[in-house]
Amino acid sequence: MDIKGLEYVVAVAEHGSFSGAAKSLFVAQPSLSRKIRMIENEFGQRLFIRSSHGVELTSAGQVFFVNAKDILAGCVRLKTSMEQQRRRENCLQLAYTTSNVASVVAVLVRRMRERHPHVNTIVHSDAFIMRCHQISTPVIEPLNKQYCDAVFTFSPVATEAAGNWIKYRTILAGGLSVCVSNEHKFAGRLYVTSNELHDESLLLPPTYFSPMLSGAICEALHEPLNISHCDDPEDFKMEIASGRNVGVVPSAAHSIENESVRCIPVSDVSAGFDLVLAWNEENENPALQLFLQICP
Repeated sequence: MDIKGLEYVVAVAEHGSFSGAAKSLFVAQPSLSRKIRMIENEFGQRLFIRSSHGVELTSAGQVFFVNAKDILAGCVRLKTSMEQQRRRENCLQLAYTTSNVASVVAVLVRRMRERHPHVNTIVHSDAFIMRCHQISTPVIEPLNKQYCDAVFTFSPVATEAAGNWIKYRTILAGGLSVCVSNEHKFAGRLYVTSNELHDESLLLPPTYFSPMLSGAICEALHEPLNISHCDDPEDFKMEIASGRNVGVVPSAAHSIENESVRCIPVSDVSAGFDLVLAWNEENENPALQLFLQICP
């Protein structure tokens, strides 16, 4: 007896005839009949009897039919699970919570693609996190629901998650930096202190991915009075370049620096805002394990 034999018995029982079953299975009726006789001989019991209404199951046939359907359903589930596993093994989905760390992420993704070209490595930008926010899920929720395999974020965000299911690894350690225009009085400085920022108009990065990060920044700067948020990354850069505001970001977000904007460390907040890679401990994707091996 094999899977094909189970399919034949189920088909005959459901169609109520050998001819109907043979047609649905695209096999010759003699082959179908011969296969079922072999099964009946193997178990020493008849599975079908002919009646005026066609072919009916015997009591032994009923037992066989119920169990055969369960086995076939299990085979379908097995095939589906194995296909899903195959796809997971060949796909890695990453996300980052701010475009300001894109250059750091790009280096690791390039390394992954070079070492494991068979893995389809997909990177979601901060727009992915924004879409999650619009359906009322915090930044860590994509990991909890396994919408993606890992998220690049900052340590205050990673520690926001409840429970022990989240794991994270430091990619780039750091504290806070201020971002100023080239004309700002801080532009030529090697560092500033948090006390010097109390009279400045401070601008924090988008809050859509974690109120926890904004709260941690405010606490580290001793709750400055003149502080606001900008939820558009491009507007955030424009406000700084125009000289209207002093931006405050984790030092790891150094890619915000350009010909119009300078990033200067806050000397007394030199830790606590690490760029980290966070993932769900229950995620069994083999591609994630490969990626963790190449991360520092």
